[in-house]
Amino acid sequence: MSDRTPMPWRGSARIAWALALVLVGGPLAAAEEHAMSTAEITLSGPQARAIAVAHAEFQKTAYLVEHYEVIVATHDDAFEVIFLPAAAPGRSTRGGETPAGKEIHYWVARRDYALLRTTYAR
Repeated sequence: MSDRTPMPWRGSARIAWALALVLVGGPLAAAEEHAMSTAEITLSGPQARAIAVAHAEFQKTAYLVEHYEVIVATHDDAFEVIFLPAAAPGRSTRGGETPAGKEIHYWVARRDYALLRTTYAR
């Protein structure tokens, strides 16, 4: 890899770049026939573990994970695992509450993977 490679393709910046693409490209993708993306992603072991903790909590809801995308944001002391519901048919707005369910944020501690809190988007 040369030094002229754009920053989004280097190291840990790849995850932030992928998240930005999902958030920016999401409204466009939702307007298409297939609202959910199928891109291949790479997660670190700790991120995967945080998703497992959040998924265990998500399973306690009445929502179907098949109608959600999952986003992981890494903060200093916690992972924020976001379950983003599919957009309503014919709408490009993502997040909040849709017929698929509510947008749910699970905060998982980086130190011991304990669930710190659960929040809902408006």
